[in-house]
Amino acid sequence: MASTKINQSYPHAAIPPPHHAIAGTGATGHYIAPHHMTSCTDITPTIYGPTVLAANGHKMKTTHNLTVPLAPTLSSPAQQGHLLQNLNIGSLISIGKLCDDHCTASFSKENVIITKNDKTIIHGTRSKVYGLGRIPLPKYTLPPCTHQTLNTTKQLYQVHLPSYIQTHDQHANT
Repeated sequence: MASTKINQSYPHAAIPPPHHAIAGTGATGHYIAPHHMTSCTDITPTIYGPTVLAANGHKMKTTHNLTVPLAPTLSSPAQQGHLLQNLNIGSLISIGKLCDDHCTASFSKENVIITKNDKTIIHGTRSKVYGLGRIPLPKYTLPPCTHQTLNTTKQLYQVHLPSYIQTHDQHANT
């Protein structure tokens, strides 16, 4: 199985704001942190996902395949990503993967612009402190839970978002 090296040595303050991912110019794929799972669709467990090698030498195995719907004009392969349980720096969006889908990435002092067919499809910003590009992730609101949807959601999220389950269990029992 192929290993991909990512850097987990960024200072804690470099973590992007909520609903933003780091524009990873060195990332070979989209790697999503558990707290960004709600920005993704088609989340399915896998035992065949890639193993990622962090800068500190630790190997991280992806646990789920998923779709990161960054822009409607991106092909399906350009939106495919993986969940990494121990991704502490925030989610990473692969600029190379977007460019492989015929996109162009432009970085300026303040912005990250992704274009496809001469149209801007993603507009992000750069951190003034660390210079990291930040790409917005979709913001989804989870639908109201019934016991059936809650049980299905529990199976998927129980390891990843325990507070989500606890909060929704309380609402379901009232």
